[in-house]
Amino acid sequence: HDKKICEEISGMFPKFLVLHGDFLDEEFLKEEGIENSSLVISCGESESENILSATLCKKLGAKKVCSLISRPEYEKLAQSIG
Repeated sequence: HDKKICEEISGMFPKFLVLHGDFLDEEFLKEEGIENSSLVISCGESESENILSATLCKKLGAKKVCSLISRPEYEKLAQSIG
């Protein structure tokens, strides 16, 4: 959610596309061409939103997804979703 952090990450990894927006907004993801992504890393502040956004990105065609989580119970949940 922090645009400044997104800009810093983008500067550190110029070959990556760093998006700043609502990753639970299907239209936003479609407009950004998420279906053409070989890997989406969801690393916002909310672990549950990270899991949901990664699941949505996968549904929309991203080849691989990764979510930042630290709670063990969320890890099991994310694995059960796929």
